[in-house]
Amino acid sequence: MSSSIARRLAAVWLCAAAAFTAPAAAALDVMDLSPADAGERLAALARAGVPDDGVTIRLADGDYGALTVKGLRGGPATIEPAPGATPRFSRLRVIDSVDVELRRLVVEWTEPRVERHRRPLVEVAGASERVIIRDLAINPDVDPTGWAAEDWQSRAEHGVRLRGRDNALIGADIRAVYHGVEALGPGSMARGNRVSGFAGDGMRVLADGVTLEANRITDCVSIDKNHDDGIQGWTVGPDRKPGRGVLRDARIIGNTLISRVDPRYSLPCGMQGIGLFNGFFENWTIEDNLVVVDHWHGITMMGARDARIVHNTVVDRSPGRPGPPWITIMSHNDGRRSQRGLIANNIVGALRGSKEVPPGTVMTVGNVVAPDPATAVRDPAGLDYRPRPGGPAFGLVDPRFTPSGVADRPVGASWPRPTG
Repeated sequence: MSSSIARRLAAVWLCAAAAFTAPAAAALDVMDLSPADAGERLAALARAGVPDDGVTIRLADGDYGALTVKGLRGGPATIEPAPGATPRFSRLRVIDSVDVELRRLVVEWTEPRVERHRRPLVEVAGASERVIIRDLAINPDVDPTGWAAEDWQSRAEHGVRLRGRDNALIGADIRAVYHGVEALGPGSMARGNRVSGFAGDGMRVLADGVTLEANRITDCVSIDKNHDDGIQGWTVGPDRKPGRGVLRDARIIGNTLISRVDPRYSLPCGMQGIGLFNGFFENWTIEDNLVVVDHWHGITMMGARDARIVHNTVVDRSPGRPGPPWITIMSHNDGRRSQRGLIANNIVGALRGSKEVPPGTVMTVGNVVAPDPATAVRDPAGLDYRPRPGGPAFGLVDPRFTPSGVADRPVGASWPRPTG
């Protein structure tokens, strides 16, 4: 692998704060594929191995159906549309591939589901490592705002599932899905994505070392008994039962979660914010997020050690019950106590303690409790959640507990709050 490629990949996967803007190295080989020969020629490339200096694979216009990219290894490979082309897929899978980047691809599913269980429209699986999916569009021409529950049940598949190790989804636009993004592989990253119009969970954290950064998750719909979350995580033990394992080293930073933005959706849900049930969750950082929901669970951790919840804005979308949303670090569902938690410098509808957590176990400092968000932020009806000048949260920051940083943004007392 060339040194320039190594530097680019290191910026993506080995440093969660990377800006993902390093230029691509020039590839010596170019392959032009069409819907008629894409599968066969990709399989031949996998058998031969990707050249050490890399290859750029350009896709012509057309409908590629369900395409599987399998076994691309050796040098780096970039798969992207040919100039002026818009290749389209019904599904896209990357399996057992290493150092592959997919750019500006469109996946659209318009038919009723045939299979009983939902599947992801885009999946990275197997022994894949360091796969980047950049500027993906899922269902860009689908308008689900008027769908009835039956339409969601029959048409909504899952969006993106990241298995493997150290794989990334960057800048995707995902709509009309059940679950939006599922991070099931260690070191997964989702950065700068939009999930709008979903019927399950916006994003899921189900592996160690996951980073969710600067994503926007909006417009949940209710079609079944699933308790819909903007972001959800839980553990499983060796027996595959929930709440019997540990998830470590997650970073949930700079995300925007708003239950309702587009009033045209006919089935609005009571979305929970960041719901981390059935821990334990160790060394998690939850910072600088905007969470606007009609539920009690704004940010809830049930079973946490060394958790840091700092500089978030967690408020009601509309008055009334359920709500206002809280931030809390509670004991595990089975009664095991959380340890060494920090809740600092947040604007929040409520702070909830737990009688099972001993005093001093969770440090709570510098928070502004605002059951009515209008007392603390500028214009909640207009989705402007900046601190209101002269209000209780304006200029609030305890310098001991400033956010640790998002990408290349500065750290310090002047750190801006999320705005909506």
